[in-house]
Amino acid sequence: MPARIRYSLVAAICGLWVASLFLPVFDAGGPGWILLAMGWLGIGIGELSWLANPLLLVLVVLLLPAHIRGSKRFLACAVFLGFVLLREAMRSTIMVNEAGTLEPVQRFAGCYAWMGAVSLGMIAAAVQWGFASRPAPACG
Repeated sequence: MPARIRYSLVAAICGLWVASLFLPVFDAGGPGWILLAMGWLGIGIGELSWLANPLLLVLVVLLLPAHIRGSKRFLACAVFLGFVLLREAMRSTIMVNEAGTLEPVQRFAGCYAWMGAVSLGMIAAAVQWGFASRPAPACG
């Protein structure tokens, strides 16, 4: 993938992700940084969406160097991010307290910014994998 496009995607992913930290996410929560700080607790009950945050960081680090010829790491990132995005898009309830009370989801701007960052990450990983899996042009 050309460096200019790659850096633009990285900037857009980072910009949307940082914006999602300061915007309200759900009606039950507050700004996104609270969900980022407490979201790891959900892994024990099968809530895997929080894992997209460190994966986005890994993806950004993998996309930055120009010498990396992609591998199946990019495809694995794209598949997992797609899974998380689909799961979040289909979510109808959210746990609002420690007692496990579920309420209908009401998404705000932070949620859509986070989903946009995950979507761009998924697209960037898939495109980088596609570029990397092409054979190198023959010289001569």
